[in-house]
Amino acid sequence: MGKPLRLLAQDQDDVPVISALVQDAVVRPAEVCLDARARRFVVLMNRFRWEEADEEPRRVRTALRIEGVMKAARKGWPAAADKDAVLELLALTVTPGEEGAATLELDFAGPAAVRLDVECIEVLLEDLTEPWPARAKPVHKA
Repeated sequence: MGKPLRLLAQDQDDVPVISALVQDAVVRPAEVCLDARARRFVVLMNRFRWEEADEEPRRVRTALRIEGVMKAARKGWPAAADKDAVLELLALTVTPGEEGAATLELDFAGPAAVRLDVECIEVLLEDLTEPWPARAKPVHKA
């Protein structure tokens, strides 16, 4: 079993690495939070451990934290009354802006997405627990 991940993305070239590691993470909408005062966006997720995909499939509880959030918007979000909703994270993408600013998008399976305008790219991915066996390895159809 590998070490827990703790990675920091600080430019647009770093974001695809984080995106690959969070692909197929499952997220409950209630565990997606914007702290507007701190300008911080946090997602708690059960991340599939792609970095060890050749071994026994495992998941780990992980936090994705995005700093410097100036504006946040979501679309296709499940209703608050849907307590059993689970979202599957497909990708984290970046569109560079002016003077270091950027737009980060979290795209989920189905219609759900989050768009964040940030003053600069500062994305932290941190494993919080020990991994546990996953039911199966996610399958991507070509």
